Amino acid sequence: MEKTADISVLEADTFNALRPILGQIAHDFNNLLTPLLAYPSLIKSYLGEDSPGNELIDAISKASEDMIHINEQLMLLASRSIPDKAETPVAELLEQVIAQVSPEIDPARARITLDIQQDLPPVQLSVVHFSKAMRSLLMNAYESKADDVAITVSARATSVSSDVRAQYGAPYAGEYLQVCVRDDGPGFDKEILPKATIPFVTTKKELRRRGSGLGLTVAHVICRDHGGFLHLENPPEGGASASIFLPLVRQTDPSEIGTTAEAPGADGAVVSRNKDRILLVDDEATIIKLFQMIISSALPGCEVETANNGKEALDLFAEHHHGCIVMDLHMPVMDGQTAFKEIIELSKRKGWEPPAVVFCTGFAPPDMVNRIVADSSLHCLLSKPVRGEVLVEAIRNRIS
Repeated sequence: MEKTADISVLEADTFNALRPILGQIAHDFNNLLTPLLAYPSLIKSYLGEDSPGNELIDAISKASEDMIHINEQLMLLASRSIPDKAETPVAELLEQVIAQVSPEIDPARARITLDIQQDLPPVQLSVVHFSKAMRSLLMNAYESKADDVAITVSARATSVSSDVRAQYGAPYAGEYLQVCVRDDGPGFDKEILPKATIPFVTTKKELRRRGSGLGLTVAHVICRDHGGFLHLENPPEGGASASIFLPLVRQTDPSEIGTTAEAPGADGAVVSRNKDRILLVDDEATIIKLFQMIISSALPGCEVETANNGKEALDLFAEHHHGCIVMDLHMPVMDGQTAFKEIIELSKRKGWEPPAVVFCTGFAPPDMVNRIVADSSLHCLLSKPVRGEVLVEAIRNRIS
């Protein structure tokens, strides 16, 4: 019988054309997943500790966690925004990533060895995105053998010459940080290797792990968004090797100096914000209802008001001067980013202390929002879907 092509494989050009649609679908799933993530703990609070229903609730929670993991990968792949990067010491970060992945790796099955060059130069990278890429490579190496897997994580500065640039798939010749994850497994299948970073290509279907076929794609996209590249190969000595190449830190361009946004606030004496009033802003009725229930239960001394878009939020804030606003970023009429700017301007005109804002989004946040959060601990950013306890803690920290 003639072997047919695997229809789960999407060619790169087709996938790129589908990215905007994929992003919208993933965003809608984030809103649907929020109740699945937040309701279980709320339901368990009504059940006794010995209730047989707790086991069923835990099963729902586990399923929602798996769905969230897949959706996070889809959101990252669909995003076209460049992540905010900061100068980062790589050695410490690699140790942190390995510690984060350790609970998923059985020490009886695998051992990880670190080999890091001394005095590595710093690298401009997004810690969150780099950690996701490293997790994908580590899990790929861990699953290369059924047991006794030897994994080596090395990091060094290296030079990619013009002669080998095309061979490596490097965007340009120059100095790079190379972080290599090598295992002693059977290596990449020779037929799979050329297309290993295409979405949904996988050699691990027998593992029945949800999300298989996206890990190397995620790592590839993250490297590209950092101006680097991902290189996969079967070394002559055996096993498989996956290397992240990131450009080393360059000197700051003078034209880039002074572009950091100033922290919002008002000069002189200000009227204190009403910390017992909280405003929820979201165009999804189910999320508004869920968040209102969670906050009212956890913070009974606070009055919780709601708005369906940024314009309604601005009008309510002008009337009540809320202490904290939970703000969705993507809404009709007026989006969250615009509403934030209007609220800050209104606070300045009235001589009010600005509110704390907990931004919530299922998309990659705009650069302006990242800067707002980085410049002031008064504000924070949560990614949907949001756990109830995480939401409450973010609010409590800003009104206490």
